[in-house]
Amino acid sequence: MEFDGFTLTPITEDDLPMIVEWRRRPEVHEWYAGRPVTADEIRRRHLEADEPVTRCIVRLHGEPVGHIQFYEYTEEWKPAVGLGPGDEGVWGIDVYLGEPALHGRGIGSRLVRGVAERLVSEHGASRVLIDPHVENLAAVRAYEKAGFRKIRLMPSYERVRGAWRDAWLMEFEVT
Repeated sequence: MEFDGFTLTPITEDDLPMIVEWRRRPEVHEWYAGRPVTADEIRRRHLEADEPVTRCIVRLHGEPVGHIQFYEYTEEWKPAVGLGPGDEGVWGIDVYLGEPALHGRGIGSRLVRGVAERLVSEHGASRVLIDPHVENLAAVRAYEKAGFRKIRLMPSYERVRGAWRDAWLMEFEVT
């Protein structure tokens, strides 16, 4: 997938050291799993998993800057965000910029908007969702700037370092 200077390429074994380095950074792991990870964990989760998830390295003008994954909600995943059997064509996005120097520059907003637009136009998504932690104010603002709106608070949505965190369920406003 290419748009607006971004290129998304599937994660490969060669990307693992870079991902591990990104995930060691507190600015990343604070909001993405809550801890650093090992190459073996990334390999199992991103390369060996059989989940229907597209996991990509994000490059901006050829330089690797982060990770994004997107997926259509399966029947098994739908209840976690309050979706039911009739909710078809709903996609989710998870993202982080691995380079903290790029945070706060509008790059994340451009990225998630571009991916959401393509999920609608190329994959027929009826809705696109994202679920940032409530405390991650920068991400919430970035997603709002990208065209997402808060639709529901999800209390105790994810366990991070032994504590439950609330998240916002946010939906891309399809135009």
